[in-house]
Formats: sequence, C-alpha cells, structure tokens
Amino acid sequence: MLKNKILLLILLLASLFEIKAQKINWSSIKIDSIRKIDKTNNSLINPTEYPDFKLNGIALNVASTEYYDFQKEDFIKNIVKEYIKSNNILDNGKRTKRFSIVNKDSGLILNEDQTETRYYYDEGCGVIKNIAIIGNENIIEKDIFCIFENEILPYPKLIKITTIEDSQNRYIEPKRKVTFSDKLDSLTISYKGTYCYESFEYSGLGTIMPLYINVTLSIKDKVTQNEEILLQLPHNNNFNIKSIGVADLNSDRHNDIIIETEEELCNFRMIYLTENNKGLTKYNYIGRMEVHCDCP
Repeated sequence: MLKNKILLLILLLASLFEIKAQKINWSSIKIDSIRKIDKTNNSLINPTEYPDFKLNGIALNVASTEYYDFQKEDFIKNIVKEYIKSNNILDNGKRTKRFSIVNKDSGLILNEDQTETRYYYDEGCGVIKNIAIIGNENIIEKDIFCIFENEILPYPKLIKITTIEDSQNRYIEPKRKVTFSDKLDSLTISYKGTYCYESFEYSGLGTIMPLYINVTLSIKDKVTQNEEILLQLPHNNNFNIKSIGVADLNSDRHNDIIIETEEELCNFRMIYLTENNKGLTKYNYIGRMEVHCDCP
C-alpha cells in the first residue's frame, strides 16, 4: 500500500512537469459548402459510419457502490424482477474483476476492482443494465470515469487528462483543427465536413437547420505522418463534440484519445486506446459510456 502511494505521488509530480511542456493551437480548415440536400443530390452524402457504437468495450451505464433507496422500493424491485424473468437475463448480480478509472481525492486513478452487474429501473428509460464497483468505499457514479469490460491494463496509475476545447464555440465545429504536442506525442486532430446551409433531406431525416455532411474526425502523427480516422458520420445532426481529451491510459508512452459528445438526449464519453502496429501508433476504438441522459 505504501509503495503504491509513493508511486502515485511520483506520477503526480511528473504530470505537473508535463503540463508545462504542452502546446495547444487551434486553427480553421477551409471547407466546401452546399445550398441544400434533397432527393436530387443525396448521392453526395457518404453513408459510411465509423466506429460501430454497437461494439462496446466499456460499461455503457455505471452505478454507485450503494443501492439507491429508490431501487429498494418493493414496486421497483418487482418491475426489475419481472424484466429479468421475461428477458431470460442470467447475469444479474454477477461479480467480475474489471479495470476502471475513478476520480478520487488525488485525481483519476486506474485500478482493478471487483464489479457487480445490476439492473436498475429508471423512470422514462425503463430497466437498464449497470455495472457497479463494489467494496468498502462508497463510489458514486459521477466519480466513475469508465469501467472497461475486457481490457487488461497496467495499474495502479494516476492519470492526468488534458481536455481540449474550442474557446470560440460551445462545440467543436467540423471546420477546425488543433495541433497538440507534449513529451509523448505531436499530433494534429482535424474535424471537417461540408456545410449545408439551407435545408437537408436524407434517409428519412429532414431539417431546415444548417448542418455539416460527410463529417470526419482524423488524427495525424506529425512525426511518422501516419493518419487515422477516429470518427466518420454522414451528417452531424444532433451530434456535437464538446471536447477532446488526451492522456496515456494504457502506459504505452503514447496519448490515448477521449471524446466527449453531446447528442440529442444524452452525453457520451468515447475512448480510443493506442497500440504499436509495425512502428506506427494505431488508435483502437474501445467503446463509449453514457455520462448523462434525459430519457424521453
């Protein structure tokens, strides 16, 4: 225990020195524009979507260590019990060791924890699968940065995340790029699309609100010149990037990427972990976590 505390103190001091060496610069990207999209020109839209959000290596919903009093109500327990029975669910209450990142007094800590699968009833959302960290210390869901489903990571570790936001706008628009450098990496992250400024009609979706089509978020290593796509969407209707975070989560001496998004009803946190692939840094999409959601 003492050894772990000393290690975390050393990592904290190292992160303070690293902050001073960071550089973040925003600039604009020249993009094309189009008046409108309708049935006569919807072939201009690239229908490709990446990544596949259905493949999730992170707990989508997390819960506090302790049960809420609301979940202890008899009528709530009966709703959950009936849902589990009718859907033939077998993992309720199952305990599994998983790696997690949790916010504690000293900052974000990566560790391995005992977790438990729980099904909770949420008004408006219905019954939802949650993963809770169990143990002696009460951990509330707002302090859980993420819980990995399958990843095996080095631990313990104190994590410092640099959050990159566009000071000009509430969201990062698909016409901006940022160059970021620190002692680990020198990166250019570009977010671009084509601006549709009048009306939009495509695949059952219609709106008179301006938006961007063929949206792509890419990352380029300025040393190796290797470039990869992190995100690709036909359009950004109800999809906004709030911030991009960089931090070495898996201790491979390269920055991993965390994208915070705000969608129609929910906020999500998306995580990409790096790996070395033939001398190049590859960004693997791991999954996303629901940070907040207003159910209809």
